[in-house]
Amino acid sequence: IAIVGRFNVRRQDGAGRIAINRSGVGWPFWDEGRDRWHVDLAQGVPMTVNARLNMTNASLDLTQLQVVGLRVDADLTNGNVKMPASGTVSAFVKADLSTVEITIPEGVAARVKVQADLTPVKVNERRFPRKGDFYVSSDFDTAKNRVELEIDADLSTIEVK
Repeated sequence: IAIVGRFNVRRQDGAGRIAINRSGVGWPFWDEGRDRWHVDLAQGVPMTVNARLNMTNASLDLTQLQVVGLRVDADLTNGNVKMPASGTVSAFVKADLSTVEITIPEGVAARVKVQADLTPVKVNERRFPRKGDFYVSSDFDTAKNRVELEIDADLSTIEVK
């Protein structure tokens, strides 16, 4: 099976864009382990991260980054996302036919809103007790480090811990 990967970095409208694409024949589920990408981003630089994950196993470790905005679109994906350990982050995760585990580091407060259709959702309610339509840390309003997270999931499995 021929596998060709493309890695493209460009600057557009004052923003850097990194595109990693897999092309060629074969299926990611059957070719598991053949393609591996590891991308390191600069720490201390405020950034917005948009990740489109399609038919893959993916791990996004953002704990050391200064992410102010995050959007993850996961389709047919098994993924885990580790949120930044400092700062204020506005995050949106869209998952279709996927399994996504989201880890919010200790010491980071969160407010989580979930819209899930035919999707089991597990939220650590000891850290993020449910209040109406949200799961909220008791110190969310005063916390220096916090995540505002919205999840929209269809036919997926979601865990927030």
